[in-house]
This record gives sequence, C-alpha cells and structure tokens, in this order.
Amino acid sequence: MSDDPQTPQAPDDEEDLVQVFSTASMTEGQIAKGLLEADGISVWLKGPGEDPYPTAGSFLFVAPEDEAKARDILKDVAEGDFEGAGDTEATPEEN
Repeated sequence: MSDDPQTPQAPDDEEDLVQVFSTASMTEGQIAKGLLEADGISVWLKGPGEDPYPTAGSFLFVAPEDEAKARDILKDVAEGDFEGAGDTEATPEEN
C-alpha cells in the first residue's frame, strides 16, 4: 500500500474488487486509471510496480458498485467516444 494521500486505499477485503480492464501496456493502464478517476471512481492498479522496464501487464480493479459505470466509460473510449470521458458534466454539441 502507498502512504500517498492521493492514492486510494484498497478495501480491507480486496476480494471484493472487480477487474474491469487489463492490458499489456502499463501506459494504457495508467491512462485508463486516470479516465476513471476523473469520473470519480476509485481505481486500484495492479502491475509490475516500479520496474523501469515493465514487462508484465496492468490490471484495473474497482469496487463492485462502480463496475457498471467504469465499464461504460472504458467501452465508450474504446469505441472512440471521448466526448464525455472524464467529464461528468458534458454538454451537448450545438447545431
């Protein structure tokens, strides 16, 4: 666990977390984590740690109550819909 006050602390029972994303790229994992956090979702990133040459993948976990919202955000981004990602107050486009 990190003592950084900005890092969310995992629940006492980490088995309650739900994996919502995995990738071979630590960079993609960090980006996805940032998108979810920008929408108010606490995210736990599991990966290769502080290795300067990470070779393992990264995995994102969220609380069960945030699973649906997290999956919707990640699905929208994967489909190229960045308009509302990370912005809970997205405004409609004007015609």
